[in-house]
Amino acid sequence: MSTLAVGIFNVCLGKDKEAAKIFRQFAAYHHDLRSDAIVEIGESIEWQLQHSGAVDLNINKYGESFKFPDDVLIKTPRCIYGHDYLREAIFGGSCPNCRLFWICVNISHIL
Repeated sequence: MSTLAVGIFNVCLGKDKEAAKIFRQFAAYHHDLRSDAIVEIGESIEWQLQHSGAVDLNINKYGESFKFPDDVLIKTPRCIYGHDYLREAIFGGSCPNCRLFWICVNISHIL
């Protein structure tokens, strides 16, 4: 879990190449980046941040530096804005292509 968190923090800081390397290592040794396990780990990281004193202000404080990887292996999902996320949240599903991206966005709002 800490490896994934480091990758997410690198995305927030705009270090997309470092994030991509970490995400690839995580996928090689742990879980596919499109899996349900990623959602569970992401939710756990969010929970830990919120319960350690971080306040979710629902603003992206890292908006200017935020940079999700976009290389040969890990790509910024092209479908990120083509979903009804409220509806999907109600039914417990989400596009597997978008999961890691939205976890990074959610965490950037908490940091």
